[in-house]
Amino acid sequence: MGRKKEELSIFEQMGGTYTEKDGILYPNIRIGEEETEAIQDTFSGKYGDLWKKYLKENQSDRYYHLIRLG
Repeated sequence: MGRKKEELSIFEQMGGTYTEKDGILYPNIRIGEEETEAIQDTFSGKYGDLWKKYLKENQSDRYYHLIRLG
């Protein structure tokens, strides 16, 4: 974007980008591979791993919501 620094949002100043759709700007936010790997590497035991696998395969929305919450 060719705007002055004063006109940039805080999200843009931090390196974030937007996608325009129907005249509305949506922030490009995603969970990075490094972050999800770091969460998966934490010790949760056998049943915790089975639960995470079940959530990821069967309830992916809930799984990613829980990842975002930390």
